[in-house]
Amino acid sequence: MTFTQQDILGAINMVRKNIPREEVIALLQRLIREDTTNPPGNEERAGRVLAGWMQKWGIETTLDFIEPGRPNVTGVLKGYGNRPSLLFNGHLDTVPAGQVPWQYDPFAGQIVGNRVYGRGSSDMKGGLAAIAGGVVALSLLKTSLAGDVMVLATVGEEVDSLGARAFKRIGNLAKIGGLIIAEPTGLELVVAEKGALWVELAVYGRTSHSAHPEAGINAVEHMIKLLDYLKQDSSCIKSTPPLFQGPTTSLTTIHGGVKANLIPDYCAATIDIRTLPGQKHTEVENELRAKIDEYQSLYPGLSVKMRIVNNRPPVATGIKDELVTLSQKIGENLWARQMEAKGVSYYTDASVFVEGNNIPFIILGPGEETQAHQPDEYVVIDNVLAAAEFYAVLALLWCGRG
Repeated sequence: MTFTQQDILGAINMVRKNIPREEVIALLQRLIREDTTNPPGNEERAGRVLAGWMQKWGIETTLDFIEPGRPNVTGVLKGYGNRPSLLFNGHLDTVPAGQVPWQYDPFAGQIVGNRVYGRGSSDMKGGLAAIAGGVVALSLLKTSLAGDVMVLATVGEEVDSLGARAFKRIGNLAKIGGLIIAEPTGLELVVAEKGALWVELAVYGRTSHSAHPEAGINAVEHMIKLLDYLKQDSSCIKSTPPLFQGPTTSLTTIHGGVKANLIPDYCAATIDIRTLPGQKHTEVENELRAKIDEYQSLYPGLSVKMRIVNNRPPVATGIKDELVTLSQKIGENLWARQMEAKGVSYYTDASVFVEGNNIPFIILGPGEETQAHQPDEYVVIDNVLAAAEFYAVLALLWCGRG
């Protein structure tokens, strides 16, 4: 698809007047007031708020329950089928408010100046409200579209991507030609995300009295040596492609030992490996297992077990893909700044949707990554409304007018 400057400016002028600005921010406040802390999730009440709001504006909406009290919400603005669908995605659940006191009630949705405060305001109920507002603005144009515009609010992203996996499992991605995820990026354009491979290690040794350490096999000491051994010549450390500074490996938990005068026979640890687009997790996993076998062979009587507890592949969209280039042109016209394609180190539901489907995607949302999971989390109101305009213009141009 090729769009002129006139096409883009025309689309901006068409949708801008239709953004229901006050109603979008009121929707955001209502979403924040529904506590969707995960675990356990309990996203139903927030899901019904979102579904009811879209239905009020004429968007066809359904709730699909993945578990009791946990529905995905899907809204569809129908096209006549000559173009692939465009899917806008966000998640309903949030992380806990935490133990650190907040200045503002985390579940009040309080407005202070140009900000809305509350858990999930940036990550990512602000993005959900902006998506809904953008699609409503498009629907108010009363123009026919060649492709469907879809809104998907998923459950469970903060823990296991329960909703995204269910949506993918029943085949709803088959007609999707492009994916926009409204995670917090500060209105920056993200086209790639690192993968995450969480590895659990368990070392089994032999106890003895600490007065005679030579009689035992110290599992804690061997865990420390093993972790160092695994880092040596690892394929996780390789040349860095564009958009990223490099892969990382972090020791995130370690547990071992019973008492001061007992040589420990057990130690467990987890490591978080953030991989780059192009790296295959099966290759990383096979290398780790081979190095563990090598280490065990050096110490008779030692046993090491390895288990993968989270496996999110790295995903990326080519910077010359039409979804990326169109998004850049729209952002540059809306905000009068260069829209550089970037990569992020965290993962999103894109890791579920894109794997095996090769769907082009971008991540762009009104929240700030630095606000995610923080006390006194907030989102800037102007950014929510700016994101809504972006989503509406992108959908109008991508899906085409009849």
